[in-house]
Amino acid sequence: MDSLSDDALQAAVPALGQAALILQALPRDSKALKTIDAVQLAGPKGAAALVDAADAELRSLEPASAKAQELRRAREFLIRRLLNSPSVGLLSLDTVLRATREMESPKDAAKKGEWVAEVLATVIGAMDQDSWKNLALQDKSAVARQLTSVPLNAPGSRARVLGWIWRNHPADLADEMWWRGVEFEDLASVATTPLASALESDAIASAVVKPLVVKRLASATTRRQLLTSLAAPTALARLMDESAVQQAFDRVLLDDNIGRAWLVRLRNETRISELAHQVEALTRQAREMTELLGKAQEAVRLRDDRLHRVEARLGEAAASTNELRESQSRQIRIDVMRAFAGLCAYVDGAADSQPAQRVRERVRRMAAREGLTPSGAPGRTEPYDPQRHDVIGEPPLPNTPVTVTGIGYTWGEGADEIVLVRAIVERT
Repeated sequence: MDSLSDDALQAAVPALGQAALILQALPRDSKALKTIDAVQLAGPKGAAALVDAADAELRSLEPASAKAQELRRAREFLIRRLLNSPSVGLLSLDTVLRATREMESPKDAAKKGEWVAEVLATVIGAMDQDSWKNLALQDKSAVARQLTSVPLNAPGSRARVLGWIWRNHPADLADEMWWRGVEFEDLASVATTPLASALESDAIASAVVKPLVVKRLASATTRRQLLTSLAAPTALARLMDESAVQQAFDRVLLDDNIGRAWLVRLRNETRISELAHQVEALTRQAREMTELLGKAQEAVRLRDDRLHRVEARLGEAAASTNELRESQSRQIRIDVMRAFAGLCAYVDGAADSQPAQRVRERVRRMAAREGLTPSGAPGRTEPYDPQRHDVIGEPPLPNTPVTVTGIGYTWGEGADEIVLVRAIVERT
């Protein structure tokens, strides 16, 4: 195979079909081999099987043997051709991690790191959310370690991976492993990209961004460093403590002739600005208090009006109540006198013409019609009750037996009963 020319390989590839995969381990550069989409040709599972077969054969050899060195070189070509395939996004993340784990680092390790990170970004970008969710922590840590070797910048593969994680599994991005080796400048370069929302989240802001902001302000030694820091995007600048900024100004500008003049002017401007803000605040407070006073006076006026109206209604209600009470009282007296007059008229007319017993029964019926109840019966013995009895002679002690000689009358029942006329009694 090594002796075949590129033209011969170019002619052989179409005829070989899937068998052309064997050429992927050919340890030489060839334009013909670069045209083969190895992943598409082998399929994701076939590509993973190729990696596993190469690893298994390599493990079976003595590491220091010439055969092992030759096979290791062939594996390196195989892996690079697989991972450089246009269809590399079809591979599983596990296959990529296993394939790159044993790769020999080229002299330019940074170049290899960027290449691996680019492959990871492509594969992770093609993953579905469940695949990442079910990924073992060990594999996530391996991805994070691979990304640590490349800088974090807006167009870079590391930013693409972190952006994908933030969109699909934001809680994962709070782990410090994704931010290892990151500095203030790195955060500033991605703070105007969609990752800005990640930098502004509470967890990442407190664990990652805030410490780097504090470190940057504390380490600034020149006007350029300080002003560049203060010009950082909002995601970083919002975490700069005012006192820390003031200390940085004092430290950096006091020993700088130009900066010292700025500092004096800034302090004067700051004082003037503070006074202006105070005047504005006092003016605003006075205006608000005047408005509140006007509202309070209006409220008092409305309250007085309501009070006068209520007093007038109460006076009208009192007058109406008095009139009603007098009318009701007069009507009660009329009703009582009408009943009494009827009784008198009956007794006067019946006294000479009817027997006393009949007159007595008629009077009692008239009393019952008005709600009166006889109290006591002549000749009956009862315990003496000062509230219900009038005694002839010296009053005895309560509950002393007495004899009823004349009935009394009560009105109402139970707790509402009123003794109108007490029964006449004498000692038994």
